[in-house]
Amino acid sequence: VRAELRGKVNVLINTSGVVDFNPPLDKSLEVNAFGMQNLVSLARDLGDILFMHTSTCYVAGDQTGQVEEVNPLEFPFPKADLLSAEHWDSEREIHECMEMIQHAKRQATDAFRQSEFLDQARKNLKAKGEPTRGEALKDELSKVERRFVEELLVKEGTERAQYWGWHNIYTYTKSIGEQINIGLGKPTQIKFLIL
Repeated sequence: VRAELRGKVNVLINTSGVVDFNPPLDKSLEVNAFGMQNLVSLARDLGDILFMHTSTCYVAGDQTGQVEEVNPLEFPFPKADLLSAEHWDSEREIHECMEMIQHAKRQATDAFRQSEFLDQARKNLKAKGEPTRGEALKDELSKVERRFVEELLVKEGTERAQYWGWHNIYTYTKSIGEQINIGLGKPTQIKFLIL
């Protein structure tokens, strides 16, 4: 499909993203950070075409009053005037977030957690009057485990976002995605639309 599009497309417009303000960190990174990387890569592959990205004013985080538009590489997070910027790096943030995600998934495989999940799944099925074994149990067990991981990732992602000065995971990952792509070596014609 890319080969068919090369030379026929002048502009790539990104108007989507995860708009749930506190989604699990893994889902938000997937769309708002890695999705941006993929779109910039696509724009370059299609002939370094113009890439228009819809941003949000909320990437400014907890700042109040008039907030000037500045290059996020120069003022990378909302509390950059209060905290030491030497510890901030968008690539490092992604790496550390990925470690948090893997840790949360490993926690879900602990023996006592698995026993807890099985007990909860059976209770859920009994409360719904459904069978407590076979495929029904397998499906419910998967839901209980995913809910545990999601709740942990929302808690830890929110804590991290708020430390740097964003209200929530959405604005945190949205800003990370924009910083990664601005910082990529070869210049791409990226235009940001702030809504």
